[in-house]
Amino acid sequence: MLEIIEGWLEEEEEQEEKEKKRRRRRRRAGEEEGEQEQEQEQKQEEKEKRRRAGGEGKKKTKKKKKKKKKKKKKKKKKKKKKKKKKKKKK
Repeated sequence: MLEIIEGWLEEEEEQEEKEKKRRRRRRRAGEEEGEQEQEQEQKQEEKEKRRRAGGEGKKKTKKKKKKKKKKKKKKKKKKKKKKKKKKKKK
């Protein structure tokens, strides 16, 4: 009887140890997933900061500058055409 009870207690202890290990693994896995999520959030925050600071916005300003230059060129061409027409009329 004692041997049976001792064997049963040993089995219970082994099962408890296994469960503890499983819990630890799950916690670690959960922590790793949490760390990955935190890293992603940090990356997104950094991107937003860059946008706010103008790091990525510079590209947009370059495009705007190009558009302004094109508009100025068009205006100059129109003015030249008008001047030529006036000269021809005179």
